[in-house]
Amino acid sequence: NFKLSEYACAVGLASFDTHAQRRDQYRAQLEIYAEAFESSATLDFFGDFTPRTTMNVMVSEEVDSLDKLMLHLANEHSVEARRWWGKPLYYHQESLRLPIDSEVALINCETLANRVLGIPLGPDLSAVTLKRVAGAVQRATETC
Repeated sequence: NFKLSEYACAVGLASFDTHAQRRDQYRAQLEIYAEAFESSATLDFFGDFTPRTTMNVMVSEEVDSLDKLMLHLANEHSVEARRWWGKPLYYHQESLRLPIDSEVALINCETLANRVLGIPLGPDLSAVTLKRVAGAVQRATETC
């Protein structure tokens, strides 16, 4: 039942004229990040080069806390990052009233929720900015 407003549809249809250019721009940005994180011991490039509007990295298990990392990035490097996934469903069973057995932890859900970080990506970001962000994320993961 996903619905779009007429305005959102019109904007989407109008963007087809520039789609190829925008796609190539996002792909180039992803390549900048992939190259920046290529030799990182604390970060994994999360995904492939399929053009998209998000950039995610997976931090190593040595990083104590994703929240601490995000705070460090914001305060020390002026880089805004987001936890990509929230806590798995079984953490919310009281509010959802679902019969979920919390003893059966979903290891992949836990890992992804605690290690995947969304970092800036967008058409208004230059290569210099992306490299600065990548460097800041790299340094922050090494210190947190």
